[in-house]
Amino acid sequence: MTDIEKARQLFRDAGLDFPTIPKELAAQLKERGRWFFSSRQIDMSPYNLEHYVHEVERAEVKDYAVLSHSGHGVNSYAIQYYPTLCRAAWLVRQHSVGGHRFLPVFRTSSGGCFRRS
Repeated sequence: MTDIEKARQLFRDAGLDFPTIPKELAAQLKERGRWFFSSRQIDMSPYNLEHYVHEVERAEVKDYAVLSHSGHGVNSYAIQYYPTLCRAAWLVRQHSVGGHRFLPVFRTSSGGCFRRS
């Protein structure tokens, strides 16, 4: 089973919809830990959304995708999906706190080109 298949199975078993991941990034997705998949090496927890926002604002980053579930105990966790293509980042985090779900947080920082459709 490939890592992208493992991620799809994990989401399916949890009753969650699997996000659309661009094909070129899906092929690069690697399991990095429990509930943690990415197409590049990650040094900062995806739970730290601001790190990823600042990263895109500060520097040119190569295309990548992050998909994870992380947090701090049962009362503070989130599903993160961060696809970044051509310096356009869609940083999406859905929180669930104390069993209550909140709407996703959308943060976008775009550096310009949209060479893919």
